[in-house]
Amino acid sequence: MQKKWKKHVSYLEQNINSKSLDQMAEELKVDRESLRLFLHHHKKFKLANHNNIIIRLLTSLIGHPEYFTPTRNFFEETRIGQRRWWQLFKGEKTPTEKEYMAICRHLNVDDMTHLEARQLNIFDNNEFINN
Repeated sequence: MQKKWKKHVSYLEQNINSKSLDQMAEELKVDRESLRLFLHHHKKFKLANHNNIIIRLLTSLIGHPEYFTPTRNFFEETRIGQRRWWQLFKGEKTPTEKEYMAICRHLNVDDMTHLEARQLNIFDNNEFINN
């Protein structure tokens, strides 16, 4: 990591989910594109939403989904490409039933964990709490 970015890492980790890329670039006084590339290269990104089924599954298995690093064997067995995997992981796309079951089989997920990850919790949804 370059010295230029070391001083900004803690700021980025705190604000990645709350501020836009433009806002952070302006506050850090860096170019928007260089900030985007730094975040991409260091696998730091905004999670699209908290209802990401892949994140919930990995959280129930290992606690911190960011520690999971897929291997070549993972991609071959699940028949999911790298680009597709990162789209699923970031919440940009939703996995198909076939993809989700392939991931569960590869990770040896038992039925209970599988159901918990797929289950929505109404207490996490502010619409239900406030009404």
